[in-house]
Amino acid sequence: TLALGVGANTAVFGIIHGVLLSPLPYRAPDELVAIAQGMRNQPVRSAVSPPNYLDIRAETKSLADAGAYYPNSVTLTGRGTPVRLIAPVMTPSLFSTLAAGPVLGRTFTADEGVPGRDRVAILSYGFWLRHFGGERSALGTEIRLDGENYTIVGVMPKGFSFPIGESDLWLPLGWDARVATQRGAQYLYMVGRRRAGTPIEALRGELETLGHRLEASFPDKNLAMTISATPLAEQIVGDSRPVLLLLAGAVALVILIASSNVANLLLARVTRRSGEFAVRAALGAGRARLMRQLAAESLLLGVCGAVGGLVVGWGGVAALKKWWPAVVPRQQDVGINLTVAAFALGIALTASLVAALVPSWRMSWAGIGGTLRRGGRGDTAKGHHLRHALVSAELALALMLLTGAMLLLTAIRRLEDTDPGFERRQLVTFQLSLPGARYADGESIGRFFDAALDRIRSLPGVTGADAVFGLPLIGFGFGGTFNVEGPPTVAGDEREVGTQVRIVTADYFRTMGIPIRDGRGFEARDRREAPRVLVVSASVARHFWPNGDAIGRRLKLHASPGPDRIEGEIVGVVGDVRAAGLHRPPVPIIYSTLAQTGVSEMSVVMRTTGVGSSVIPLARDLIRAIDPEILVERAATMEEVIAQSLGRPRFAMDVLGLFSALGVALAIIGIYGVVAYSVSQRTREIGVRMALGADPRRLVVGVVGRELVFVVLGVAAGGVLEVGLTPLLSKVVYGLDPAAPSVMVAMAGLLFLVAALAVFLPARRAARIDPVTAIRTD
Repeated sequence: TLALGVGANTAVFGIIHGVLLSPLPYRAPDELVAIAQGMRNQPVRSAVSPPNYLDIRAETKSLADAGAYYPNSVTLTGRGTPVRLIAPVMTPSLFSTLAAGPVLGRTFTADEGVPGRDRVAILSYGFWLRHFGGERSALGTEIRLDGENYTIVGVMPKGFSFPIGESDLWLPLGWDARVATQRGAQYLYMVGRRRAGTPIEALRGELETLGHRLEASFPDKNLAMTISATPLAEQIVGDSRPVLLLLAGAVALVILIASSNVANLLLARVTRRSGEFAVRAALGAGRARLMRQLAAESLLLGVCGAVGGLVVGWGGVAALKKWWPAVVPRQQDVGINLTVAAFALGIALTASLVAALVPSWRMSWAGIGGTLRRGGRGDTAKGHHLRHALVSAELALALMLLTGAMLLLTAIRRLEDTDPGFERRQLVTFQLSLPGARYADGESIGRFFDAALDRIRSLPGVTGADAVFGLPLIGFGFGGTFNVEGPPTVAGDEREVGTQVRIVTADYFRTMGIPIRDGRGFEARDRREAPRVLVVSASVARHFWPNGDAIGRRLKLHASPGPDRIEGEIVGVVGDVRAAGLHRPPVPIIYSTLAQTGVSEMSVVMRTTGVGSSVIPLARDLIRAIDPEILVERAATMEEVIAQSLGRPRFAMDVLGLFSALGVALAIIGIYGVVAYSVSQRTREIGVRMALGADPRRLVVGVVGRELVFVVLGVAAGGVLEVGLTPLLSKVVYGLDPAAPSVMVAMAGLLFLVAALAVFLPARRAARIDPVTAIRTD
């Protein structure tokens, strides 16, 4: 019992310690901050634009250093089968900001942040071992990435994985003079290091002042903009904190249930040993000495429980990292170390000692004379009351776990039924990234996707195929500010706002099943040489043109993911789509067509008629026939994408469900053991009653009725506690109803029935006792 309770706590503490408690693996990690910009009075913080990054870095005196990066992936060719690599692009100053040095070679120099000199790469330790066998000769070697040659200049130490998971290599960010005009393009994630001794409040004040100055200097790009600073560790943890704290509370309930169970077992043992303790006391043993004896026995129990808990916890941590890899950040820091082992030992010893307090207190107050007169049998009546009270507490805690898990399950079921804004069934998707060296302009990009999509549409079972820059539901966040041309349409309307940007092919809305609310979607005539056109989502139209006159208005965006500007006349309004997951509200989106705005990284979506993901290999062969160096990545059905978007709440539900099952099992075993022990203590009494003609059925009813009183008390107490705690769950899972009486009543009824069965079984066995055998029992 202790091993299971301690193991569950150890597994969760191992994750919490690695994610929330242990410092980031950099020098003076508390000085590192994440810097972001956003619209005033809006909680969402976004990446910064390159000019804003340069101004923040140059003008913020509270920063000792600063760097920036953006996520990126490249295709490695020339070394066997093409491989897709995670390759963040960063400013040369980011390594010095982190105070991170290489294990071999060097980091980027300042002059490598200029186009033409930026064809260098720094390898991760794992990539160096896999592809170069850990040889020093890797330095100076050229590798081919996206059709361009890069020279290896360094290798980072083992375990260095900043900023996103397990990166394979890092590339320098090369800028030219044009970045000064990209103040509306928000795609850089900025990291700064505070000067030693400078509080974060001083940095935030300085950034707020700078934000006002940038707004005044560049009102067309920075209107209503604020700049914020967050500790880097907090930024990396993100939304995982409330989920992990919820699990910490759940395993705390588990260890309380386990402690109650152990206390019951120890109390039963002490009751059986009442004669022994009475004799010891009669021979001169004091109360303190008897309590020390029980404490020593409990410590031995605790050590054994800690050893078993470490084994269970080690397996639990490995299972959690394997089953939910995308949900637990900082995975390289999660595991069983000395701190976690000390926690396991401490909680096992504490639980065993706390569990021993109840029998110790009970034993120390037992009357010696009365016990000896009863032939060494203790006063079982008082012991029964204590054991029943512990069982009621176990049931109350188990009901809290069970109801919490069921509330999460119902919330996830509700989320799964949420309308994402498109028809998600029979959709299959994969991602394509075109090498920039051969697809450097919008025309070449357009020709490739025209050819690829035409071939995919000819596959059997495929009724439609299109592409989008920024697949829904995955949390894709490319966006920027834009100008609304013409007079204001609503009071207080701001000329400069931020929104999300998506690039799509002509029939994307039809293939996805996104409804057109007004006007039209993109058509074949919207080519590169034709007038520029845009489509906006319903939320954009409602905000700026509440009178329904969005069609015909003109917009100009300041950010583009490709070589072409995004601007034009609005020709249509489409339904809102959930971009960041079913648990997030829809975001305002402006759509441009790929024919007029080229972008090299797109997700292909295919509408099929029952063939599902089996069409992926055929599509992959077609892509390779066009260009063998282009890889098909992240292939999945849309249902799988939705399931992945619900990873964090599903993770909480699964783990909480596991803990609730463990808690209920321990509680049921506890009540079964108490009733069985109670029946065994009354064996002689039951035999006499039956010998005198008592009805066995009435005996069963009598035993069950008395025990069910404590079951009802425990379930009722658990219901009261659950009402007070379920509002906390609503902060973890979007759409959870914290006051769902049907769920609470159903779980209370289920627990009551299971507990009643645990009471009934030993009672029924008692009714079958042979009276002669029972009377002979001493």
